[in-house]
Amino acid sequence: MSSKKFLAGVVVGMTIVAAVAATTFRVGSGANLAGNQVEPTDQTQSPRAQDAPATSLRGGGWRAGEGARRELAEEDIDRVIATARDVNPEWADALEKLRKTDPAALREKISREARKLMGLSMMKEREPKLYKVRVADMRVQNQIRESSESWNAAKKNGDTAAQELTMKEIEINVRKQVELDIQARGFELVALDRSLKDASKRLQDDIRDREKLITEMLEAIRKGEDPKFGRRPSGIGSAMGGFGGRSRGNDNEPASKPASTNP
Repeated sequence: MSSKKFLAGVVVGMTIVAAVAATTFRVGSGANLAGNQVEPTDQTQSPRAQDAPATSLRGGGWRAGEGARRELAEEDIDRVIATARDVNPEWADALEKLRKTDPAALREKISREARKLMGLSMMKEREPKLYKVRVADMRVQNQIRESSESWNAAKKNGDTAAQELTMKEIEINVRKQVELDIQARGFELVALDRSLKDASKRLQDDIRDREKLITEMLEAIRKGEDPKFGRRPSGIGSAMGGFGGRSRGNDNEPASKPASTNP
C-alpha cells in the first residue's frame, strides 16, 4: 500500500489528528483503504517485550480519563487480561497465573499497564477495526525490538551472516510497522471527525434549547434536587477517550471512583 495514496484518501474531509469515537465504526471517505490493510499477524512475543513505562499509579489503581484514580475492579482485570491476550497470549497466561497465586502483585503489575490496556479495551468495543490494526502494530513493534537485540548480539559476536539475515527481517517489520501506524491514524481521523460532528450537533441542540435547560435546572433546585449542569468536552485522555462530551448532569461528578485510602 502506497503511503502517499493512503494519506491522500484520508486527508480528504479530515483535518484533526486524534483517536476517539463512541458510535458504530464507519470508514466513510476512508472506506476505500480497507482493501489495502496490512493483515495483523498471530505471532506472539515474550511478556518482557510488552512492558511499558511505569505510570504514577500505586496500589493497583489506574487513572481514568479525567485523572482520578480508582481501584481496579475484578471486571477491569478481566478486560485487561483479555486485551493482553490479543496482544500476547503468553503475557496473558502469566497474568492469569499471578492472579491465582498473588492477587496483590497482579494489581500492582497491572497498574503499570492499566491505562494503556483499558484504552485498548474501550477501543475494542467501539472501534474493532482500529483495535485490530493497533494490536497488530504492537506485535510488530515487539518483533522489531527482539530482532534488534538479536542483531546487536550478532554484531557483538562478529557474526556478519546473522547480522545480514536479521537486518532483512528487521527491515520487513519496520516497513510493516510504519504502514500499520499510518493505517491506524487514518482510522483515528475518521473516528474523530465523526465524534466532533456529533459533539457539534449536541452543542447546537443545547444552544437552541438553552431556555428549556435553564427552566429544568431551576425546577430541579426548587424540588430540592441536584441540577443537571451542562456537559462539556472531556478532552482526549486516551486512545479512545470521550471527546464528545459527558451527558448533562455529570459535569461535577468524578470521572471514576477514587482509590481507597485504606491499607
